[in-house]
Amino acid sequence: MDADEILLTDPVFTRRQAHNASQSLKEIGEELLPRLSTALNDIHNVSRSVRYWSIILDLSVHRLLSMTCERFRLVKEAVSQERDDIRFATLSEDCFYPPVSFDNIVALAGENDRFNWQLFSQCIHGEGIPHFEKTYSLKEGGRLTIENTEREGIWRVIDHRNRGIRSSIAYFGLRISSRRSKLKFLAYTRGKAWQVRDFPVQVQGNGFYEKPDVGKRDRIKQIQFNATGELLPRGLGGVFKHNLPAIFVEQFEQLLRQIRELIDRNGVPDLIFTGPRAHGVPFRTWVAECVRRGAQLFGVQHGSGYGDVPEDSRESHERQTADRFLTWGWRRREKDHPMPVPRFSDARSEGTQERRKGGLLWVTPGDMTYRHNKYPLWLRWYQLGGSGGFESDHSHRSDCFQSLEKRIRSETTVRFKGENPEVKERVQQIFEGGKIYSKGTLLEQARGARLVVVDHYPATSLYELIHVNVPVVLIDNIPEWYIDGAATDVLWDLEECGILHRSAESAASLINAVYSRVETWWNEPERQATVQRSRRQLARRAKSPMREYALFANKHVD
Repeated sequence: MDADEILLTDPVFTRRQAHNASQSLKEIGEELLPRLSTALNDIHNVSRSVRYWSIILDLSVHRLLSMTCERFRLVKEAVSQERDDIRFATLSEDCFYPPVSFDNIVALAGENDRFNWQLFSQCIHGEGIPHFEKTYSLKEGGRLTIENTEREGIWRVIDHRNRGIRSSIAYFGLRISSRRSKLKFLAYTRGKAWQVRDFPVQVQGNGFYEKPDVGKRDRIKQIQFNATGELLPRGLGGVFKHNLPAIFVEQFEQLLRQIRELIDRNGVPDLIFTGPRAHGVPFRTWVAECVRRGAQLFGVQHGSGYGDVPEDSRESHERQTADRFLTWGWRRREKDHPMPVPRFSDARSEGTQERRKGGLLWVTPGDMTYRHNKYPLWLRWYQLGGSGGFESDHSHRSDCFQSLEKRIRSETTVRFKGENPEVKERVQQIFEGGKIYSKGTLLEQARGARLVVVDHYPATSLYELIHVNVPVVLIDNIPEWYIDGAATDVLWDLEECGILHRSAESAASLINAVYSRVETWWNEPERQATVQRSRRQLARRAKSPMREYALFANKHVD
């Protein structure tokens, strides 16, 4: 099979269309989960709640719906062209194989020919679109092994990597900033809070599962999916039958035995703090089993794009599966509880007079944003603007940079995340003449700059800079309909006071005007009042963040 045999057109979603579709799919996924949970209970001869399976499946259901929706839209676009030379070559159903897991979902969805051909074929088959079929054998099946690496005897007792699984308070995904802060958290909880650093039950495997259990998967196909042919193909049951990863179907019972044995040896925590997609399916299965046995589950915001933008499937799922959802300052639903940002627990607001000798620091996204995948990923990438904010050709970034005064451009350092040489080359093309340097932490670089520019939103970088009161300008053409969340007013305030700019021209004009007097501009009372309001909503500060977390945890376990 050659990639050029697969019919693709240009992306057919605008940012708004992708957002609307994703919101609809969120509702479809919420209706689908109870039915899928019933099927999985039947397959594995257990009786578990919808919440139990939701914790384990994580975003697998929504992402599969989202990827199918995007590819179905491409198929419909091709059909609408009514060209005589278009012929759909599909993969025969006999050649469909489920992926081993979704752990490497970006590579699977964005690069794998077979996975995408399967999805395209299932969309075409489900809608009854005329086609001709091809067979394509599986050259190498994926191997899936499940192993428990927990140490034995005295070594198990002294191994602190997984002390969390036998502690009263276990956490993973809090993203506490330093070892010192972790020790403070441990001390304030009176020795009860331990991190799960390297979960002992591990799944090894990738590619496709070569021996799918047809009987089990037929039960999945029998689920009533209520697809209408608008967003999703009518044959959606076949999509889930053939693409739900083997770790949830053929290999789940083996995984569950390992998890039960682990719990029998170590007990169940009273409280689990965790962020999304933590540690993969084995860890999530452990969490689900612990919750079933009485543990409390507190979800934790782990980055940007939560309370200040419309609620998406990610945020909704994390909140629904948790007993409480800890945010970085905002509140949207009853379960939400504002807390300080643990990853900024060691950051301190400082005077800015030392930064006057520095130049401009430009913070731009890294590997995933600039990478051009062979195939689209899922709708969230369109929602974020296709390439992390500005248009995919990066013209706004280039236009803004080139509109800066020559002196400012010569004093600009560009920071991007990651070390991919292809990304670095692309960044160099966009910021021609700028110095590229990304060593150390963001705050280490920001302390030496007179002004920082962040060119994408949502952006944890912006939160971190506001948290420590570093002069910053945010540039992104955020559509008005996307400024809709629990902290909506904050973004409008940032725009009104000149920190947020939604055009390259506006941002360049502001930077040119204030560059020689950044401190005066940044410290104007009205602007500082806006920064403080933004900090409370987006990146809440506290005198002792880890003490506040510990008091909150102690209250729920004592």
